Amino acid sequence: YSNQLGYDWVNGIISILYRGGPEEEYPNPGNGSLVINTSSDRGSTWSGTSPSNIFNDDLPGNIPGEELSARHPSLYSWNDNGTTRIATVWSNIFATFLNPNGVFGEATFKAGPLGGPYQGGRLPKETAMQYFPSKIVADQNGKLYSLFQSINPDTDLLTGEFFVMMSTDNGLS
Repeated sequence: YSNQLGYDWVNGIISILYRGGPEEEYPNPGNGSLVINTSSDRGSTWSGTSPSNIFNDDLPGNIPGEELSARHPSLYSWNDNGTTRIATVWSNIFATFLNPNGVFGEATFKAGPLGGPYQGGRLPKETAMQYFPSKIVADQNGKLYSLFQSINPDTDLLTGEFFVMMSTDNGLS
């Protein structure tokens, strides 16, 4: 349900957002951070392979040792008057998979011009609901939308309810 690729066709920039290491910071394979890589030459070379390109380290609760993992990232990119902008959503998953409660955490977002600075936070979650995001799409007026499935925190199962979230500020909120 996610889209980890973005393409700014005006500037010819491909972006990919994926769960990765670095291994020395996240030794447990169940944990992970989001790494963003970009290419401006149709994928022949890539930037962003160093630990400095970890996308979500600065968000609360997503630092090494807190047993959180970023999963199912979705990335959307576009050209904004010569600047490649990106918006992302993903779910945080608690690594305590043996515990039937609280495996899924909440949905998180981040956005900004490619290369930063990026702003973001956690989506507000309703009492007794957790979210699992899907890809981001835009309409002709520049609004961004993403579909979220709700998860029951007592069972960690999908409830069958869906929510549409909208951003009117390029994904900053």
